[in-house]
Amino acid sequence: MNRIDKWIYVLVLLALGIVVFMFFVNRADAVGNGHHNEWHLTQEGKWGDCEPVSDECEEEAGVQSRTNTYTCTRVDGSNGDECEITRECPAGYEPSKVNPDKCYKWDGRRLVYVDYNYTPETKEEVEEQKCRVEEPKQCSTVRICHWDGEGYEAQAVTEQARRRHFNAHEQDKDWEEGMDRLCEFEPEPEPPVPPTPQPRGTTEAGAPICQNLVPVLSPANVLVWRRGGTAIVQWQPTEGNRANVYYYENQNRDNAHAVRDTENDGYVEINELSGLDWTFGVQQANDCAGGETVWVVDGNTQGWVLFH
Repeated sequence: MNRIDKWIYVLVLLALGIVVFMFFVNRADAVGNGHHNEWHLTQEGKWGDCEPVSDECEEEAGVQSRTNTYTCTRVDGSNGDECEITRECPAGYEPSKVNPDKCYKWDGRRLVYVDYNYTPETKEEVEEQKCRVEEPKQCSTVRICHWDGEGYEAQAVTEQARRRHFNAHEQDKDWEEGMDRLCEFEPEPEPPVPPTPQPRGTTEAGAPICQNLVPVLSPANVLVWRRGGTAIVQWQPTEGNRANVYYYENQNRDNAHAVRDTENDGYVEINELSGLDWTFGVQQANDCAGGETVWVVDGNTQGWVLFH
């Protein structure tokens, strides 16, 4: 065997060895410790403000969220891929057929190998956690008439509770101005006939009569300040030197009283009214001759409340 044949023989054996080596390397990668792609958290977001979980008033339960970034990562193991990692050769390079993990190019003198450029897939996900609302929402209330199966009852509820009531109870309705706690309109009180002032003078038969002129003008701006068992009746005098103040209980008209023949100065204070509702009337008079009576209806209160 000459020298040329020996070199040819060596080259053939070398090529055959490379082929056998690559075969076993690729086979080992295929059946040994494999790889797969899975998501890894790479950036945590900042937690936002605590928001109520509902529109309920004074609701303290809340939730806050943040947006996290995940990146597709190549890890050991033979599980299925959760995401994708794309790869491409740098500009001017081609995939190597001999080494599948490399790119190559011919620079005129030799083969140059470089790594692939890998581009992992990314995604963003919103994470939530429970929290406590520091300043719960405050809501105003409205009045409704709630049907309890036997009758109506006035209740003060929030607007959200009002909608729930109306969805659940067909007979519930809105409360209207002038209704009482049983959602009934109170009848207008009929003012009692004021007692006739004591007359002065006498008739031909000797019966006493009042000879003064009856006031033509009514007392102006009649109003009542009420707090518990005390009432202050005020008015603007328009005619007459005397005044009569009448008052009776709204629920019991037989319980009637009067402050008679007081000075017509526009002010009378009345006490011992208990926790009852009353109607007050002011009448101006020229001594014994009384004019028209102006009435004001009030109600029992804890603090000073104006009625007119």
